[in-house]
Amino acid sequence: MGYVGVKMDMSKAFDMVNWDFLLMVISKLGFSNHIVSLVREMISSVSYTILLEGRAIGTVSPGRGLRQGDPMSPYLFILILEVFHLMILKCQREGSIHDIAIARGAPLISNLFFADDCYIFCQATAHEAITLKNSTESFASASGQTINLTKSTLTFSKNTDVNSRHAFCSIMGMREGNLNGNILGLPSLIGRNKREILGFIKDKVVGRIKSWTHKFLSRAGREILLKNVLQAIPTFAMSVFLLPIELCKEIERIMNSFWWGCEGKEREVLGGRVGREGKEREHGGMGFRKIREFNIALLGKQAWRLINQPSSLLARTYKAKYYANSNFLDAQLGSNPANSNFLDAQLGSNPSFIWRSIIETQITIKRKSRWRVGDGASINVWGDPWLPNNDNPYIQSPNSSHGNIIPYIQSPNSSHGNIINVSALINPIEPRWNDTLLDSLFNHEDLISIKSIPLPDSKMPDKMIWMEDMKGVYTVKSCYKSLMGNYQSTQVPFWTKAWKFMLPPKIKAFFWQLCSNSLPTHDRLRTRNIQVPNIRPPSGMLKLNTDAALDHNTNRMGFGYVLRDSEGHFVAVCRLPWDGLFKPDEAESIAIREALKWIKNLHLDNLHVESDCQIAINGILHDFILNSSLELIFDDIRKIASSFTNLSFMFAKRSANRVAHCLARESLSLSGRMDCFSVPFPSIAHVLSLDLD
Repeated sequence: MGYVGVKMDMSKAFDMVNWDFLLMVISKLGFSNHIVSLVREMISSVSYTILLEGRAIGTVSPGRGLRQGDPMSPYLFILILEVFHLMILKCQREGSIHDIAIARGAPLISNLFFADDCYIFCQATAHEAITLKNSTESFASASGQTINLTKSTLTFSKNTDVNSRHAFCSIMGMREGNLNGNILGLPSLIGRNKREILGFIKDKVVGRIKSWTHKFLSRAGREILLKNVLQAIPTFAMSVFLLPIELCKEIERIMNSFWWGCEGKEREVLGGRVGREGKEREHGGMGFRKIREFNIALLGKQAWRLINQPSSLLARTYKAKYYANSNFLDAQLGSNPANSNFLDAQLGSNPSFIWRSIIETQITIKRKSRWRVGDGASINVWGDPWLPNNDNPYIQSPNSSHGNIIPYIQSPNSSHGNIINVSALINPIEPRWNDTLLDSLFNHEDLISIKSIPLPDSKMPDKMIWMEDMKGVYTVKSCYKSLMGNYQSTQVPFWTKAWKFMLPPKIKAFFWQLCSNSLPTHDRLRTRNIQVPNIRPPSGMLKLNTDAALDHNTNRMGFGYVLRDSEGHFVAVCRLPWDGLFKPDEAESIAIREALKWIKNLHLDNLHVESDCQIAINGILHDFILNSSLELIFDDIRKIASSFTNLSFMFAKRSANRVAHCLARESLSLSGRMDCFSVPFPSIAHVLSLDLD
């Protein structure tokens, strides 16, 4: 027998509420007459003023409906739907409607109500269709609601035959739908391409940013919008789904680009590594959330509910489907399978995407939670975390050496000969630890930890507590901080105290950039391999750019040098051909060496040398041990450099080394060295003018 899910859409649900029906429901539910009178006065005192060109022309006093936006309206509407729920339960008890279970042992579900979103489940038979239709019409007539048959849809199970589907649709007056739509703002069906399906989150972030681009926002203003608006957009979806890692990175890049006031790869120019801003302010960051870690922290909240609220509908449903005979935390720890909960669960066969998402938090929950000892009946001595030691809450004493004692302290309810519960370690007469038994079982460290656990006078159930919070309660904030790492042991930068100063927020943001080495200075851009214009040296200095070109056809190399003053004006150039062909890094290094010889022969000093070969510059500056020909060339360069009074080396991008590159290419066709002073070669005049601009 097939089943059907009915998604009912109520037209103008809040606006159509019958006041008399609502007040009668409140009274029947047992609320006092005073409460009923207060509700009557609240809903009937509403009036609307009609404005025409800014002038009031009259008022309208409604005779039904709940005011949307009023915080009480959703609660009142839930009371109305409670009547519909009771009507369906009555049909269920009479056998005219059969509810469903998603797995063997799972709780039976007949309906799910989320405010005005109604989902009803039953068998796909004509009899149940008639019963459901009659109940729906009776409820709608009494409450004032109207079912929108056009927007309402039916979803059938795969084993429902075509005739039953047509009959059910005909009786209900609804069409058969699919699972490709959204439920409560989230996609109801997640396929293989999760990045594409969940891409709507990224689109929302981008759309919101585009709506702000016309506004002149300071860095501090962007920070406020990012923390309070942009980071809140994916929160609801991340409470249900684990977003793909690449999608998380894309959203982070978009948010960081918005904060830095740039787009695309420019974010890498200004911001340094993605993630520095994710540290807390007191540890040198900006306090922006890391999407992936925050996603896991939010899902951990759902996992914690499964652990501490095992009687909830969701926990019982997941338990029946995924961990009916295991425990979410303790499957690999050897705990008693009778204490089955989320901590022992496995992924299972054909799991839903939501379950895959929640199960990702299992490792984090295991590491950061332990049992609080009550009566000890639910805690396994050897396998469960129950010691008051956040670093290692597990028993360290060996279990195997006490085989003759284990049967003596075996829990009477356990069917496993090698498993005991903590309750066996407690004196049954008075709430005290059995010292004699403890001394015979545990080492000194474990004894100290166990005896530091206070026991209640009355028998209280054991409870799982969160070690990262003083109250033992799981919070998204504490889990996120744990995932981000512990910065308490690191030295706090002294300049973070500036956040407490009474300064304009934009000044604080600039100060953070300055102290965290995030200002887009030329030096900073160069270290990030960012294309920048030709940078002039300090006053009184000369700048020498070098480059090498290789021609494999003629087996020759060419070197080019250009010398400019601190104003960027031309001083001299040199084109030097070289017979033979070396490796590119060796050729670039020889070009630097020969250029220094050229400058030395000109009796010049106070020199700043630039090359577009990163290996050569690093090798000269850092004295690497390479055991290759490069090391010999670097030694030559350092010896020549030692004869200069003021000499420095720096890497330059090819875009900032264009003149030297042109000279090196031209030298390949020369037979000997060619220098030029005062007036540059015509072939490089245009490139020189571009650098000067």
